[in-house]
This record gives sequence, C-alpha cells and structure tokens, in this order.
Amino acid sequence: MDRDKLRAHIKRLVIAGAIEGEIIERCGGDRYNSENGEDIQFVIGDKKYSIGYVYITEDGDDWAQADCYEQSWCLCEDKYINPKDLYEIVESRKSIERDARLSGLGIID
Repeated sequence: MDRDKLRAHIKRLVIAGAIEGEIIERCGGDRYNSENGEDIQFVIGDKKYSIGYVYITEDGDDWAQADCYEQSWCLCEDKYINPKDLYEIVESRKSIERDARLSGLGIID
C-alpha cells in the first residue's frame, strides 16, 4: 500500500474511532511562503505514530519563480518507519493493544 492510500486508510479509522488519534490540518504562511497539508497522529499500544504530508511553496520575491514541493512522513516515536510496516501494525492493532494491556497488568512480558 502506498503512503497516500495508507494515510487515507488511517484517516478513516481515526474518524470512525477505531484508532485513538487526531487529524491536524497544517496550513499557514505569509507573503513569501505557504504550507498546506495534514498530520495524522495516533497511538497503537504504547507507541505514538504520525503520518502526513505538507505542500510547500517558497518564494523570495517573485511568485513566477516560486519553489513548490511536497514533504511526507511516516513516523513511529519520531523515527522513520516503512509504510508497509506501519500498515501491518495498523492491521494487527487489536493484538498489539491487547498485549500492551496484559503487559501493563504484569500478565505477560
């Protein structure tokens, strides 16, 4: 699953309440810069994840020569994670959360 499809999948799960998280709209800028995108932050088990993107337009003086590019990320505890690995974690989230609860109770290591 590519990063855009994974982000859309996770967004649907967060909106539905199947995953605890929040969707943060990223927009802002000034006369010379603009940023637009979103950051989906969520928790599975005891780890924090983030997946998102931002479109950036930067310009010194002349919008006709502005630099435009996209940045995207897929993070676990603020470190890069492969989207394929994140997909597997999301799909097995119920088992991960169950194990985290049992570990918190001292039932498993």
